[in-house]
Amino acid sequence: SSTQTHTGLSGTSGIPSNSGSQVYSYQAYSEDSAVLRTHTHTFTFDLGSANIEPLYYNLVPVSLNSTLVHNTAPNTPNTPTGNTTGIIGQSLSYQFYDTDPEGDNIHYYIDWGDGNVSDIGPYASGATGTVNHSFMAAGTYLVKVKAYDTSNVYSGWSSTLSVLIIDIASRAQLIGIGF
Repeated sequence: SSTQTHTGLSGTSGIPSNSGSQVYSYQAYSEDSAVLRTHTHTFTFDLGSANIEPLYYNLVPVSLNSTLVHNTAPNTPNTPTGNTTGIIGQSLSYQFYDTDPEGDNIHYYIDWGDGNVSDIGPYASGATGTVNHSFMAAGTYLVKVKAYDTSNVYSGWSSTLSVLIIDIASRAQLIGIGF
């Protein structure tokens, strides 16, 4: 993650009716006016014997420098690589690759297309993650992955890798090999 300073703030304001705490929320804007974060802050007031006229005073700054921690999601991972054919129950090897713009460590969240998911990592940004998986039924499976960084910010899904799994007994019968 990186630290950035933004000066555009807007939000609720007003005069408290008595001493104590009052909660205000505000939004921070980047230079292109995109809302980055909504913040809530508690301000504490000690009005004492001061005579504050609500029509003329605003105790919340209209403009204020605020330091925000902004984290960008990892890039969308490359399409998974690995075995594209196999038999039921065979352990197959797959690789996953991605980078994070800030260089944060990343985890890979894998959807195997068979109702199972895996979460592997952490890996250094730019390092390849490798994991084995066994498919337990014949069929075609679409394997996809997304990455997330140490701040739990997720990328989009990768393109899919198609994996064909066959039943060896059925295959042997089809080509005339009996058991």
